[in-house]
Amino acid sequence: MVLEAGRKSLVEGITAHQVYEAAYDAMTVFMRHETAPSLPKKKRVIATVCFTGEGAAQLLEEWIASQLTTADDDVVIRTVRVDPVTRDTSLLYQLKDYYEMIAIIGTVSISMDEVPFIPAWELLKEEGSSRLFKLLEMTRKYDSSHTEPENVLSEDSMCIIEPGLNEIVSHLDAALFCKLLDEHIPGLRKYYDWEFDRSLGMSMHIGVFIDRMLDAQMNNEEKKLISTIPAYPDLKVLPEEYKLWFPFLKQIEVSFHIFIPDEFLRGSVKLAR
Repeated sequence: MVLEAGRKSLVEGITAHQVYEAAYDAMTVFMRHETAPSLPKKKRVIATVCFTGEGAAQLLEEWIASQLTTADDDVVIRTVRVDPVTRDTSLLYQLKDYYEMIAIIGTVSISMDEVPFIPAWELLKEEGSSRLFKLLEMTRKYDSSHTEPENVLSEDSMCIIEPGLNEIVSHLDAALFCKLLDEHIPGLRKYYDWEFDRSLGMSMHIGVFIDRMLDAQMNNEEKKLISTIPAYPDLKVLPEEYKLWFPFLKQIEVSFHIFIPDEFLRGSVKLAR
């Protein structure tokens, strides 16, 4: 711009006053450009989701936070409850408006435009965590051209979630739990007509609860934990449902030496429907 004023001085017929005005205009444009306030960059956010907004989502939040480096100190993690039936994403869209959302991770499958979803059981395997780290790397320069990771799930066994559970639980024997899942989840899946990802999400939910119950038992806080479970006193468990859930939960009690309260049964039935 200043060079343009200089070039004008070489043009025949241009007065000194006109050269001055051209230089002044160029400098003011330059100064406005240099001093213009830049919009603050949005912080990045990772949303962790589960059926309750507690349990699995909170454990995922802790695990992800432990993996972040100083290069990602702008990243915040928010836990969100998502109803498995309605899958209402309004709160997630509010987060997306306020932050730059780089991923949604959890036990409830969510579809949002331009935001990759990584299932919890996939994140906690090597390939899943690699996808998250790649997203973090790609967005450090606020590059919004990331590609949604391909969601490939094997339907061979519920044991697909075992590595992920081992990453986030403290007391649960994930291998034993997965054996119980392979025995009981197929019947529940058929009755409720679950998709495979719904089965995995329910399994993660149950596994995290068992781990919390084991921890509460060790600290003599079972009553405190049970008091936090929604009671749903008006919910009626159908006989067909009871025949599927009772043997499963009874086997969990026997295998892990814990007590499963009726509140958890009714809450699980509500989530399952």
